[in-house]
Amino acid sequence: MKRGFLILSLFALHTTILEASEGDKVNSINRIDSLTMQLLRFDSKFENKINVFEQPITEELFYSKMKMLGSRFDFKYNADVARQIGFMTNPASTFMAKTLPNSVTYLPIFSEVLDKRKLPDEIKYLAVIESALNPNAVSWCGATGLWQFMQGTGRLMNLQINGEIDERKDIVKSTEKAFSYLESMYTLYGDWFMALAAYNCGPGNVNKAIARSGGKRDYWSVRKFLPRETQQYVPKFIAAVFVMNFVDLNSLFACEDKYYKIVPVELSKPMNLNLASALLDWEPGFISEYNAFYKMDFIPEFYNDKRLYLPYYAAMQFIEMEEFIYSVQDNLVFSNNYQSSKKLVYHKVHKGETLYRVASKYNVTVDDIIRWNKLKKKVVFAGQSLKIYKTVTPDVNVNFANQEYAYYVVLDEYETLGAICEKIGMCDFEKTIANNDIISECDLLSRGTVIKIYPKCQGL
Repeated sequence: MKRGFLILSLFALHTTILEASEGDKVNSINRIDSLTMQLLRFDSKFENKINVFEQPITEELFYSKMKMLGSRFDFKYNADVARQIGFMTNPASTFMAKTLPNSVTYLPIFSEVLDKRKLPDEIKYLAVIESALNPNAVSWCGATGLWQFMQGTGRLMNLQINGEIDERKDIVKSTEKAFSYLESMYTLYGDWFMALAAYNCGPGNVNKAIARSGGKRDYWSVRKFLPRETQQYVPKFIAAVFVMNFVDLNSLFACEDKYYKIVPVELSKPMNLNLASALLDWEPGFISEYNAFYKMDFIPEFYNDKRLYLPYYAAMQFIEMEEFIYSVQDNLVFSNNYQSSKKLVYHKVHKGETLYRVASKYNVTVDDIIRWNKLKKKVVFAGQSLKIYKTVTPDVNVNFANQEYAYYVVLDEYETLGAICEKIGMCDFEKTIANNDIISECDLLSRGTVIKIYPKCQGL
């Protein structure tokens, strides 16, 4: 099976872990984590950063610093750039405090994609002003992900967007599409700032600005003819490049550091992410933080590019336990906690039908229907098509067929064997308790505990 681009030194360390005992494996992962974090953390290559409390940012200082980048961008300093730098370095502002913790995680990924395409590395800072480096960001108008693609734009870029997948939140795929678009805009206009402007307001508005300027094709000449937001978009970008590279941000913002090297792990089968999270003893929401493009916390069968993005230490743990996770998943006894799934259906509203009646039919709430369909009022009309995410519950007997036992995994904080057997209803309680090293049916079982459930009659 293919694996992600784990660096060679990590493969060597992973081999060492695999040969260790269970207790040693955990300690080894923690030790490796502490020893290598300094190598993996992102920080600017430039030293002697500016402390804005002690050193005012002047035009001369700006140009002397930006010259060090050796960039293909022709950076300029003006009042708007100065104002944006002031905003980003204001200790009272939450913008940079939200951005910094994720910078070490996502900026190296952007740099790798840019390097492969031979594009200017500074482009990566565009995500700072687009999403504050939040892969799960959703704007008021529905723009989504690190690069804030609208749904229509995402589909035009061949990103899958449906009831189960939204690749606008895929860390790597969305990045590749954003850079591909910017590269095409640069080819069209021959100016990187014009390419950024087109990313913000679309080439149609840029073409209008060129025409109104008398045919000029550089950003600063056409700027006043662009939409107001786009007039500030490039100054924001320039400020982000300067601040992220040359300002001592640690002296301004107290942030929780996330020094994670993210790696992709390719999968061969569908996987229930809640189940995997419990078996690996990861906090709820840990996987979805980096893999929110799986909207239902499940990697479906139809999805061809099955993968997980994980911090490298978690990727090593996952690789070690992957076959066990599949084994449990393939022989899993029914539980409403993780076997139920959501299926997208479309309901055609009949004459006289109300939202309340539709909600009752599918056992969902009116608020759910309003959110799924972005309705502004609780009013529907005959013939209207409504998206409904219907809960589909599989047959309780399916996992016991021709098996001696099936697995049950505790996904809540605590459950008891008595409650589990009562929920399943058909298990042989005495045999189940005897074969699971459980003293009492009232023992509290922690999240991630795997139980063998024996049916009352073989072959049920």
